Amino acid sequence: MERCGASPLQIAATAFVVLFTGAHLLDAAQRKEVCEQGYFATLTVWTLLLTTYVTVIASPPCLVAATLAANVVVCSLYYGIVNQKTVGGTSFLLHGGCALILAAFVWGGRLDCGARPLAAASMAVLLLGANAFIQYRHEKNSKIPLYPSCDKFGHPLWKAAAVPLMGACVAACIAWASTKKNGS
Repeated sequence: MERCGASPLQIAATAFVVLFTGAHLLDAAQRKEVCEQGYFATLTVWTLLLTTYVTVIASPPCLVAATLAANVVVCSLYYGIVNQKTVGGTSFLLHGGCALILAAFVWGGRLDCGARPLAAASMAVLLLGANAFIQYRHEKNSKIPLYPSCDKFGHPLWKAAAVPLMGACVAACIAWASTKKNGS
């Protein structure tokens, strides 16, 4: 996709994603309790970094679809169900804002996610599976669960299989819808 000639609104939206992600991660890195609780191994951090990457750097359509799918998983599952008691409204709005900017860029044609559904699904499994591995390693080393208020979702199969498969389904649907929209 062509990145030149972006509108002032697109530039402002991209700047918001970059500045929020940078400021958020810098702030979190300065707080010892956040680092000790494994925040940097969470899916929230993973998707913020991916969102920033695909928003700023020209990326393959399958990566864009997988990143948008990871945002859907984070916002719907982790913010809406799993971590409902521990995630504040501000965090949801800011992370959700980054996810909405990515979605707006995709559906507005600024970012292409018209990949083969299997490629998008595979990328989502790879990304979400890698994050599950990072989470598992953190929990094994620290002996502290990342989501202590969510006993139902603490089982390793939840992170290693269920979340990546849900993300794969969403990524495949996004890629398929995009190819249908573009007439491919």
